[in-house]
Amino acid sequence: MRERMRNLARRALLVPFFLAVSSCTSSVQPGYVGDDKKAVERAIEQFHDRFNSAQYQEIYDDAQEVFKQSKTKTDLLASMQETAEQFGRAEEVSEKWINVIVGAPVQIRAIYNTRFTKNQATETFVFIKDGDHIRLAAYQIYLGTVKPSESPSRK
Repeated sequence: MRERMRNLARRALLVPFFLAVSSCTSSVQPGYVGDDKKAVERAIEQFHDRFNSAQYQEIYDDAQEVFKQSKTKTDLLASMQETAEQFGRAEEVSEKWINVIVGAPVQIRAIYNTRFTKNQATETFVFIKDGDHIRLAAYQIYLGTVKPSESPSRK
């Protein structure tokens, strides 16, 4: 799986852009793995809804300052628009894997195989708990799909 992900990374169509989804809240705390996963699923649904509606400004506005500073606003918005042009609208998730890493802060990582209107893609997400909010910290999209590995934490 790692080798396939490395190969996909070489073919990545988009430099990662960093975002946040702040309106998805949860009482997520270490030890509440199921709640963390459900909160991330909701956050990814919201991300796809915003992405499909070209609400890139809203995505940017919800971002944490540290991630906003990783790229210029213009570059982030342009990356989102470029991704939409290359992949189209997110339509259906065929496979997903979500893993919670308990620590300070709590990280939730997700891999989604998603059918877009123009291409199949593998999306990777990293979320971080920020107070009571689950915030998207990183996003990458790759052409083609890699089936998330079978593991007990896969949902």
